[in-house]
Amino acid sequence: MFLFEVFCCFALVGAYKILVFSPVISRSHMISNGRIADELAVAGHDVVGLAPQKINLCGNGIAHVLGIRSHFWVSSCPISDHMAWVLGMPQPSSYIPSLIGTDSNHRMSYFERVQNIYYTFLYIYFSELGVFRRKYGADFPNLAEIASNSDMIFVATDEFIEIPRPTLPNVVHIGGIGVIHSSLLQPFAHELEKGAKGVVYFSLGTLVNTTSLPPTAMTTVMNAVKQTPDYHFILVADKYDKFTRMLADSVSNVYICSWAPQPAILSKFEDITLLLKLP
Repeated sequence: MFLFEVFCCFALVGAYKILVFSPVISRSHMISNGRIADELAVAGHDVVGLAPQKINLCGNGIAHVLGIRSHFWVSSCPISDHMAWVLGMPQPSSYIPSLIGTDSNHRMSYFERVQNIYYTFLYIYFSELGVFRRKYGADFPNLAEIASNSDMIFVATDEFIEIPRPTLPNVVHIGGIGVIHSSLLQPFAHELEKGAKGVVYFSLGTLVNTTSLPPTAMTTVMNAVKQTPDYHFILVADKYDKFTRMLADSVSNVYICSWAPQPAILSKFEDITLLLKLP
């Protein structure tokens, strides 16, 4: 009994120090990646997040320099040409469209396939390798080779709505991990009750800053809002966008905000007729 009480005084913990290296070009990319970091921290691990403003393979080189042997990839969007190439994943250009640079689907014409090959090969060359070899010697391993040794690859999409493609055994789809099921608070709950025919939610995403748009762009949007008085609009604009707010002062059926709980808002729509979304 005495020994049992002694052992109960010790906590048996198996925790790791984890670096979440997440290059981003948009704040929305951190929704899924940040959720994974949060879950690791809740599980008791010592987690540090690093989010540089450029997507490249420097993180793999840094991991090799620091002696980090276990690598996990997280993609906040469908598997890209860049990602497939460095991970050694098959990327048949004949029927898998390039994620960036083409709007083709898996049924491509001959010209679209040629165009698709061109865009695919744009992502093969990585200039970062020269930086590491100048610093650490000519025998520094290829960055793509380091990346291809990743233990797990998490893709934040639903495999049932992706284009069918060959994949790897260590690829796990985690679509929806960034969605938080929360109640809709004011003033958004009140705004959704307006509009004789319904509500329109308008957001250009985190990549498009409305202050950088030409004045004609938001003027056109506001004119369209005025012409549909039976609908109430929730419009997301940058918090420094004074021009859009000035236009909205003369429009009665629009609510301007700098941020909105998008998942909670969309969950309130029983019938979504059209959803246009930018990254």
